[in-house]
Amino acid sequence: GLSGLALGGGVGVVTRKYGLTSDRITAATVVTADGNAVGADVDQHPDLLWALRGGGGSFGVVTQLTFETHPTPDLSHAFLVWPWSVAADVVAAWQSFAVAAPRELWSACHILAPDDKSLPPNVSVVAVHVGPSAALSTHLDALLGAIPAAPTTRSIRDDGYEATMLLEAGCSDLSLAQCHVGAETPGGTLPRAGFLAASDYFRRPIPSAGIAAMVQAVERRAADPQLRNGGVSLDILGGAVDDLAPDATAYVHRGALFNAQYTAGWLGGGNGPLARNRSSLASIRSTLREYGTGQAYQNYADASLANPQHAYYGANLPRLIDVKQTYDSTNVFAQPQGIPPR
Repeated sequence: GLSGLALGGGVGVVTRKYGLTSDRITAATVVTADGNAVGADVDQHPDLLWALRGGGGSFGVVTQLTFETHPTPDLSHAFLVWPWSVAADVVAAWQSFAVAAPRELWSACHILAPDDKSLPPNVSVVAVHVGPSAALSTHLDALLGAIPAAPTTRSIRDDGYEATMLLEAGCSDLSLAQCHVGAETPGGTLPRAGFLAASDYFRRPIPSAGIAAMVQAVERRAADPQLRNGGVSLDILGGAVDDLAPDATAYVHRGALFNAQYTAGWLGGGNGPLARNRSSLASIRSTLREYGTGQAYQNYADASLANPQHAYYGANLPRLIDVKQTYDSTNVFAQPQGIPPR
C-alpha cells in the first residue's frame, strides 16, 4: 500500500523530477506502543517525522500521512527491445545515457530471462519523460546511436498520467480495478505469482567485465528448464533524489547513479522451487555486487543480507535507533530487519 511505499522511500517513474514518496511526507499520525496517538511534523516530534521518511514501520502504527502533492501532467513514455546478441552493448550504452539524462527523464534497463522457455532472454529499455514525446525521442537518439543494432521494437508515445502508470505496472490493457490480484481484490484479474527480490546501489558505472558476467548469469537462468522469469533491472536515480543530503531524512541512499533490482519469479503462489530460485538470484547478484555501494533498498526485504540494518540505513542507523528507543523502547513493533532499540 501507499504507506509502506512511502515509509521505506518510494522510488517511481517520476522520482527524478519530484523526489521520493518519502520526501513528500509533511506530517504523520502514529499510534505508539503506549497507545497514544502522536502527531509528527516539523514542529512536533520532528525526530519521528525524520525517521518515518524512509525508516520504515518500526516506530508505531501509522494511521495518517500528509503529503505535499504536485499536479499529474501528461507524460511520454518509450519501450525499446533489442536482439539478445547486443545485450552487453545495450547495458553499457544505457549507463552513459542514464547518467547524462535530465531530471525530467526516468529510465530502466531490463536484462531478464522469460517465462517461455522457447524464447531467448530479453534486453529492453523503458523510459518515462515529464514532457512531450518529441523531446523524449531526441534524448533517446544518443542511446540508439551507441548500440550496434537497431531495436526490434520501438514505441514512443504521449499519454495521460494514469495510463502511463498502468502501463509501467504491466496493466496497459486493464482498468485500475482489474490491475489487482483476483484472489485478494474484488474485480482483480491478476494471478498470484511467487518471487524473490534483492537490490544494490551503484555510484559508478558497471565495467564491461561485470556487464558480461551478468548477461551470462541471466543466460544460465533462461537455460534452466525449472526456472522462470527473473534477472536484473537497472533503474536510474539522481535528479530530485539528490536535492536532499543523506542525513536530511532516514533514506540514506543519495548520490547513487542507479540501483539494481534482482528478481526471481515462479508461477503460482506458495514457495515453489524456492531453493533453486534463491541460488539463481544469488548467482546473478554476485556478478555485480562488488561494483555496488554495499547498501540495499529497504522496501525490498532481503533475507540474504548479513547485516540488513546497515545495508538499508547506513550512517543514519544510530539516529534511527535513538528514535526507536524514544517511541518503542520495548520493541513492541519488532520486525526481523527493522530498527532495534538500544
